Amino acid sequence: MKIYCGKESENDGVSIADKVVQALINYLLDSGRTLFTDNWYSVGLARKLATRGIHLVGTLRSNRKCNSKNVITTSLNRGQIFNMESDDGITVLKWSDKRDVLMLSMA
Repeated sequence: MKIYCGKESENDGVSIADKVVQALINYLLDSGRTLFTDNWYSVGLARKLATRGIHLVGTLRSNRKCNSKNVITTSLNRGQIFNMESDDGITVLKWSDKRDVLMLSMA
């Protein structure tokens, strides 16, 4: 367990959510496991974890850095899906229902 003790003084460009995930799964690195997340995480975190043998699957917020502009701006009708895969194996997809849902998968 990691207890939040207030804002950290260093500003290294890494989000608090990313730092927490990296600290909590440190013992799982290089294990080939899959981490399932909610929408507070990013493509950037997925790339970092992939270099250490962890796959990430989860929902994304549309305003996250590194999201594909093509996926974000594509207009869909209800029930349609649009996806793109990067060269490093990260798939981001957009599914339209009552509202758009973004998902990330490396599995």
